[in-house]
Amino acid sequence: MHFNAALRESHQALANHFLQLAAAREPLPVFAIEHNLDTSTIAEMKAAVSRQLEFDPDLASAGWSYSHLPLIVIASEVGYRYRGTGTDFWPIFAREVDADLAIVSRSELSRLFALAHQRFGIARPGDSPWELHFPHIAWAIGNAVVPLEIQASLADALRKAVRAGISSDNNESLLEYMRSVAAGHGSRRFESWLHQSELSVEVMRRLLDLNAGGWLSDSIIRRIDRDLRRDAQSGRAIREARRVSVRRSARLPEIPPSRFVLSLAGESPTQIACSGTCHIL
Repeated sequence: MHFNAALRESHQALANHFLQLAAAREPLPVFAIEHNLDTSTIAEMKAAVSRQLEFDPDLASAGWSYSHLPLIVIASEVGYRYRGTGTDFWPIFAREVDADLAIVSRSELSRLFALAHQRFGIARPGDSPWELHFPHIAWAIGNAVVPLEIQASLADALRKAVRAGISSDNNESLLEYMRSVAAGHGSRRFESWLHQSELSVEVMRRLLDLNAGGWLSDSIIRRIDRDLRRDAQSGRAIREARRVSVRRSARLPEIPPSRFVLSLAGESPTQIACSGTCHIL
């Protein structure tokens, strides 16, 4: 079967990108949402995926196995924006790729995600009750890093943690406190996300200090920050969390040690030299 040349080219470009990320952070995972593509490129890629689905909607042909990354990225973009229990994910995905919902194979899409995991280190779902109940959707949502649905809960919990005096430098204390707060948010997705310890600590630390380095791509951290600030309540929460965190972590400038030199003539002092901070009484 003829396979869209544009999809093959996009797949190769994404493959190179993800392999570079994987090599730099092994054994930590790579997330499909870290594609670093602009909106126009994603729109072109989505159009190419839609054209191919007209000829091969069940994702079963060998061509998808060698050109699947564009589809993986689009599914993860849907996962990033998705807000719901899980039952209405597929109609949204079908509209996104302009495909017949009854034909698109969920198990085949999961197979392609698993292939991306094996070849490029793309993140795989965990074993939380929600992920086990929605195993196919979990691939797309898990590769969204921080889906929009949990961002408000994350910002609010971070503000509470900083108000309580929890330092972002203390990973265990921060994570423990955040989990206790999440238990009262009523969001199982947020609770499940916090059990991805390495990811959640990295995101929280970077959101509290946008200039801090880390293993996640700067582009996805900046995107999450922009989306937090677009929401009035989340924007206020994250700004306050940063202000308090910066104020708490501020340190007095280092004061150089004082040094005294006393010159003597016999037993009588003739000269006192001082460097650094000196107080003569």
